Amino acid sequence: PDGLDVWPENVTPFLVFRQMATQWTMGMNGPIGLRMEALELFLRAERVPRAEWQEVMQAVQVMEQETLRQWRKQGA
Repeated sequence: PDGLDVWPENVTPFLVFRQMATQWTMGMNGPIGLRMEALELFLRAERVPRAEWQEVMQAVQVMEQETLRQWRKQGA
């Protein structure tokens, strides 16, 4: 999106995170986290080298937790 700055080292994790936008697990009070069983599909779709999967997964989890924190803060 316009106005979004992504550091070069975060471009791949961001692209994977963006692809996973439809993979939120919903609980009684809203989203509770991403469906991590879908992560491999999106790692492959973005052609992430297998040697980078662990690092990208950790970065995606950071984005997931921050997204949840922001949503809860906004009352979403």
